[in-house]
Amino acid sequence: MENLERLNVSVLMLTYNRENLVSRAIESVLNQTHRNFEFIIVDNGSTDKSGQIADEYAQKDSRIRVIHREKGTISAGRNTALDAAQGDYIAFIDDDDWVEPDFLAFLLSLIAENDAQIAICGTPQKMFDETLVMDTEQALIELMWRKRYNVGFPTKMIHRSLLASRRFPSEIRFDDIALMYQIVADAKTVAYHGLPKYHVYRHDGNNSSWTTHHELLTPEILQEYLTAYRVRTDWLSNRFPGSADAFRYFEWSFMISMVEKIERLHLTACECLCSQMKDTLSSNFKEFYNSVHLQPYEKEWMDVYIKGEKTMDINILDNIKWILIPVNTVCNLRCKDCNAYTPYHKNPRNFDTQQLKNDLDKIFAVFHDKPLERLDFVGGEPLLHPDLKELIDYAMDGHGGKAFEKLHLVTNGVLPLPDDLIETCKKYNVYILVDDYGPDLSPNAHLNCDKLEAAGIPHRMNKYWGDDQYFGGWWSTVMSKEPNSPEYVASCVKECWELFIPNHTHEEPPCNHLHIKDGNIMTCDAQTFGLNYIPLLEGEYISLRTDESVEQIREKLRSFKKKPIEHCKYCEIGIASKKHAKRIPAGVQLTSEESKQLGKFAGDY
Repeated sequence: MENLERLNVSVLMLTYNRENLVSRAIESVLNQTHRNFEFIIVDNGSTDKSGQIADEYAQKDSRIRVIHREKGTISAGRNTALDAAQGDYIAFIDDDDWVEPDFLAFLLSLIAENDAQIAICGTPQKMFDETLVMDTEQALIELMWRKRYNVGFPTKMIHRSLLASRRFPSEIRFDDIALMYQIVADAKTVAYHGLPKYHVYRHDGNNSSWTTHHELLTPEILQEYLTAYRVRTDWLSNRFPGSADAFRYFEWSFMISMVEKIERLHLTACECLCSQMKDTLSSNFKEFYNSVHLQPYEKEWMDVYIKGEKTMDINILDNIKWILIPVNTVCNLRCKDCNAYTPYHKNPRNFDTQQLKNDLDKIFAVFHDKPLERLDFVGGEPLLHPDLKELIDYAMDGHGGKAFEKLHLVTNGVLPLPDDLIETCKKYNVYILVDDYGPDLSPNAHLNCDKLEAAGIPHRMNKYWGDDQYFGGWWSTVMSKEPNSPEYVASCVKECWELFIPNHTHEEPPCNHLHIKDGNIMTCDAQTFGLNYIPLLEGEYISLRTDESVEQIREKLRSFKKKPIEHCKYCEIGIASKKHAKRIPAGVQLTSEESKQLGKFAGDY
């Protein structure tokens, strides 16, 4: 450790208009257990107090150097920081993120123990307790996959020699994808350990926000990415011809994911580029379709968008991305059009904590070989479950980072978030979705978001009143009392199952997830939140609470039939119909007279 202490590290940070977040990033660096570092902060033309805050810290700690420059590209700012760096190793932090106290020491140990030129740590979104020591081509393939780590510079420590002749390309906005692969290609050894020493703060201002907010995807952004992928494929194929087929696959993989996004979301501005990508995929259909790297969902996309076969033969086991679990049917609102039907339950309840834990254990055993992206705790109002904090601890300590990457929690803004729950959510970087039904119904929605912002907890508010409502506003969710026509059912079922192909966005209506309620696996919103007056029929769900083995449940998921279920006959809230449904005022509360009539419609539970 004494030798490691002699190693000087340059920590580089670019800041622009982050006065509410930059202090957290700075303090996390100053709190490092490895003390021998310089901290170079480039104020990239901020118009708020970000630069002033950095200067104030520099006056207190001589390791900080602040460079003020006129507003420019991220690349130009990073080049300014790189030119000033004197350290043996270079580490990067974004001004809205933060690092653990042993971030630098951990990466330096990885370098020293494995004679590596690049060390990489995990994040709460991408973590596992194992060290990978990779040669150049192995590290490049892992970089292309982006499953364990991605192309971004944060989370990585790089030997200065690998950056000596490199410049961040100033002509493009997304410099990471254009440079990181060249740096990895020059490294003999890359060491990666997935412990989460770096914390990414997800919010709408991220440089990659377009990946979740599709309205931000423009032809210019997409063209930059396509050009960067084309240049990368050629550069790597010339350098490592033995892996050229893999590099071509990754370029085409990006293309088919963009084709699927553009087609499904009707992003008309990108139609011209979509046509060009289709031509490329069609020309290379055989190689891409038969690639050993091809994922099941990519095969499905190729069938649908390139081959032209609107197949319905989707393997659920391979296509699921996240799990949604209602923890209760208790709520402090009585919304007439509640999509979880909570006012219509005769006996609303908090589901048994131990049974919920058992369900978590079993479903994640089912997906043991394929970590999921997300787990959602919903209600009712989850905050009313007395053991919510215990459930979060159990899910994250037992499965977080291994069985799934991120935990989401949904709340309606009625209750203030308790301080102990905020601490728990901060500990695990839980993503909070706050539904806002207006100041009368959700009096704590904005206060809760302010608390989450102050605590550095990722969150989003879904506004369902006034102008600019989330998803265009609320829609009628109460099940139809008369059966839908067979033609309507067939049309909606077809669209629902086509939308079941993974979209990787987390922001669209759920179409690649499973629900688990009362120990039953279901694929449908209406089926899960509907009441018992529409019965669950054999073959339309899979029970976790049986003596069946994990492999038997996996086999049932593989062979699950994509056909209309009983709920389709009465559904007005299906995935497909949400896009077309007439919008109505959200949060309309049941009147006293309407409440008296609930017995006609209420389910058995």
